[in-house]
Amino acid sequence: MPRPSQQIDQALLASGRTLLPQTGCAGLSVRALADHAGVNVGMFHYHFKTKDNFLRTLLQQMYEEVFALLSV
Repeated sequence: MPRPSQQIDQALLASGRTLLPQTGCAGLSVRALADHAGVNVGMFHYHFKTKDNFLRTLLQQMYEEVFALLSV
């Protein structure tokens, strides 16, 4: 039976939005991100596998929001 979603991926992405302006992409650590989100580091790897995949997802969401505002 699959485990119910606890929105951990969304919590990590929200923490990424908060930390990214302070640290930049290179300075963002997976451990600091997981601590900020209040989740285990293993859950980061479960949802995103790598930091590059996480950043790709986070930046894609941010770009989509900006493009949506520009097209209005």
